[in-house]
Amino acid sequence: MPFNIRPGKEGSIEAAEEFFIDSLEEWRKAEGIDKMILFGHSLGGYLSACYSMKYPERVEHLLMVSPVGVPMPPPPGSDQFPTRRRANSVLMSTVRFFWERSYTPQGLIRFAGPFGPSLVKWYTDRRFDLEGEEANLIRNYAYHYSARPSSAESGMHCLLDVGAWGRKPLVNRVHAIRSPTTWLYGSVDWMDPNGGWAASAKMTTFSRVLIIPDAGHHLYIDNTERFNEAVLEIIENIQGTASAGYGASNAGRSATATGTTGTTG
Repeated sequence: MPFNIRPGKEGSIEAAEEFFIDSLEEWRKAEGIDKMILFGHSLGGYLSACYSMKYPERVEHLLMVSPVGVPMPPPPGSDQFPTRRRANSVLMSTVRFFWERSYTPQGLIRFAGPFGPSLVKWYTDRRFDLEGEEANLIRNYAYHYSARPSSAESGMHCLLDVGAWGRKPLVNRVHAIRSPTTWLYGSVDWMDPNGGWAASAKMTTFSRVLIIPDAGHHLYIDNTERFNEAVLEIIENIQGTASAGYGASNAGRSATATGTTGTTG
């Protein structure tokens, strides 16, 4: 579906959120899912939170996995990455130049043409500690979703500033979420878990933050075993409370899960 919303225009943030929320809601209807455990990673986490605010009756439990756009951004002119050196500040200035002109990493892959697969391989081989068939699968997946015609990726410019700071930070809105929520971050995640802690403290329903050891932003790949254990524990707790006949949230809502889905950034 073409994404035709221009970033920076009045109402572009809300329009971009609705673009994704409505797509997810249409999918839910088509699949006949009454209520689901909604799993969102990175930008998918941000959008899953937005969906949960609009359709609280459809979300049994919300899993926010290293979500973008949660904390308040730093003041203008401050160092957004104080632990990094000056060389990276030059890099970030370059990134900002292209970001504000609506360029995306996926656009670079498309522009590279036949060299696109090599660029993706260069990135994935350095980012993920994978070998053999697993490494080939992640390369092929990353290349093909990047090389396809631009659509939803353009929404990032409407929703996020450079550094994955939300233009409309979730920390100011999470009080509207009615679904029990678990926030998961890697122990060396470049998404600051303090954003999750701050957001969790503002929620009026059950909410907790879990840290997966030896993992970064892609914690489901970096430490698959511990990540899967955490997710399965959440699902088993929901199923257990449903069997016992009481709610999983602080408000005592029903915990009958009829579907599980995930979205990613």
